[in-house]
Amino acid sequence: MSLFNDLSKFGLNNLDDMDIMEDKKPSTNTKAAQAPQLTIDDLLYLKKHSCPVCGKLILHPALRAGKNRLIRTDDDLKVTYSIADPILYDVVHCECGYTALSKTFPNLLPSQVKLVNESICKTFKSLNLPQVRTIEDSIDLYKLALVNTVIKKGKNMEKGIICLRIAWLYRDLQDIDNEKIYLENAYKCFKQSLNTETLPILDMDFSRTTYLVAILSYKCGYYDESHRMVSTLLLDKRTNIKIRNRALDLLEKLKPLITKK
Repeated sequence: MSLFNDLSKFGLNNLDDMDIMEDKKPSTNTKAAQAPQLTIDDLLYLKKHSCPVCGKLILHPALRAGKNRLIRTDDDLKVTYSIADPILYDVVHCECGYTALSKTFPNLLPSQVKLVNESICKTFKSLNLPQVRTIEDSIDLYKLALVNTVIKKGKNMEKGIICLRIAWLYRDLQDIDNEKIYLENAYKCFKQSLNTETLPILDMDFSRTTYLVAILSYKCGYYDESHRMVSTLLLDKRTNIKIRNRALDLLEKLKPLITKK
């Protein structure tokens, strides 16, 4: 006797062979099982900032952390991500003209406010920036951040980080000439920071900064100096394992170049 033989009165027929223990076959539709692919719109949100120069409230596009997967890291520490490059959104810009890295944006002394006001804000023409930034948008913003840093007499470390990021952005555009210009300037700023500033600054400690001087001097053709910086890292017990391994990789590249001299 079928378990369902009395259900014909409900119009449900042909149930006699139905087995209540029958396993459900797995779906062969792999597309339905796949998670939806994330886009930049899934990561973006608006973060509030108050401009220390003009006092205006700014809604700055920023990226949510966690879902933007790291793909690779270049030898000069440029990181490639699965969805969007966070450095595109790490410059905060106010329509008054004041522009800076997100970590340094709110930190202005009264004397620096005066310098930015007089040298930038009085003549600045506001930008029409989209919420989703292009590489070209970000290059403009980083250059504005750089001129602001120079005007406010900011630290060499801050100038070095900005120059390095501009170089990375030009690399994304395959603009080798401009990439080299900004790599050279990043090298000079980091070297000066090592010699004159107390580290860490902006999450840049002695080991990381020394490594960047080493790799950037290598890229700029200053092989002897690069070798000296690598030696400093390898002899310093404080150098963490990741930086030490990168220094060893750089040493292998330098060996034939140092031998020739």
